[in-house]
Amino acid sequence: MSSFEVPIIDIAGWRSVPDERTLIAAAIDHAARNVGFLQITGHGVPDEIVDGLTGAMDRFFALPAEEKARYVAPPEINRGYAPPRSERLSYSLGVASPEDLFEAFNVGTAC
Repeated sequence: MSSFEVPIIDIAGWRSVPDERTLIAAAIDHAARNVGFLQITGHGVPDEIVDGLTGAMDRFFALPAEEKARYVAPPEINRGYAPPRSERLSYSLGVASPEDLFEAFNVGTAC
């Protein structure tokens, strides 16, 4: 059995070292294509903001399923709460499989 490692990518040089942009972009591209997850460091977001977001996520996902269901959006929007078994990300790789067991809260800019 192989181990699963989430790549940790330091983006601190993105603003200050233009030559590092290509390396950073390649690392993100590789992680997204081959692992599907990555952890970003060097982003400059203060710890208290990160801690606040972590706390908010913990509180949201601890809610009962009926409460979280209030935040499900239509699939074409791809924002809001995605309950377990509502997605099949393996289809993006051309693999048919059962529904994914994770739950998520998708955010992004308005279209």
